Amino acid sequence: LAKAAKAAWEAGSEFEPVVRGDDEVTAVLFTSGSTGTPKGSMFTESLMRPSAGNTVVVPLVRFAFQSFDPTFVLSLLSTMRLGQVRIFASSMANMRRDLEIARPTNLGAAPSFWASLYNEYRAKTVELMADGGLGRAEAAAAAGAAVKASLGNRLMVATSGGAPLSEQVAEFAKQVLGIDLVNLYGSRETGGIARDGVVYPGIEVHLEPLAEELLGDVAAGSVSVGEIYVHSPRLIPGYWGNAEATAERFVDLHGDGRLFYKTGDIGETFVDSESGRISVRIVDRVASCIKLVSGEWIAPAAIESAL
Repeated sequence: LAKAAKAAWEAGSEFEPVVRGDDEVTAVLFTSGSTGTPKGSMFTESLMRPSAGNTVVVPLVRFAFQSFDPTFVLSLLSTMRLGQVRIFASSMANMRRDLEIARPTNLGAAPSFWASLYNEYRAKTVELMADGGLGRAEAAAAAGAAVKASLGNRLMVATSGGAPLSEQVAEFAKQVLGIDLVNLYGSRETGGIARDGVVYPGIEVHLEPLAEELLGDVAAGSVSVGEIYVHSPRLIPGYWGNAEATAERFVDLHGDGRLFYKTGDIGETFVDSESGRISVRIVDRVASCIKLVSGEWIAPAAIESAL
């Protein structure tokens, strides 16, 4: 950012650029508030720079379903770095119509969107079998083609994040729609944590033991489950004007000065015996667990899985 501002100044801009150090706070991006009052995440100059590792397709036409998001400035900088086209939906209600018009090659959306496509595909398959007299294979192929066309017929790469993505939906996107759908896990505070469950290099995941009564319901006795704490090179320095929340969520686990962010997610980790790579799976959220009058803890995710 500093280099861009300096270049603009040297090109004849009437404004003198403000050059910031890498550790100076450049922006305050608020959290969604899904787990409480929105908090202002402080982003330093270095954190505002786009990170590497983007999947590039040609042409790169990225579709955003939100007209504005606190992280827009980050995605815009990424757009500029890769030379891509960024398109915004006119509204959530018109998103599907806009997708047909924009014909994106890259799309990021919540698991609920991908689940809705899967349900649409299944319903269309049944409809074509009942009313069109088609066999299951023919009906499924036609239904898949219809859903793919509704997305513009050239979507190649996509991401899902914000909540777990079911295996059935992920398989549908890849096999039926031909989309390389990646399930991302991360947070405003840490940046990316894992891709398709595999923890990124440089990220350290720690499982903090859960209360014994909570562990019994959520983990069914598994000692490998705990609250996910994350140390990341892209960890924010804290929350703007909220020292109490910063002290609560960012902790020095080992007394060595390295801070870990308490994600509030309950998960488990696995180590690949051959590659040594660590994978993480989200089980639930600490705040989602409900304590009954009997004192028993219930995890909604366990109920959803049973259903």
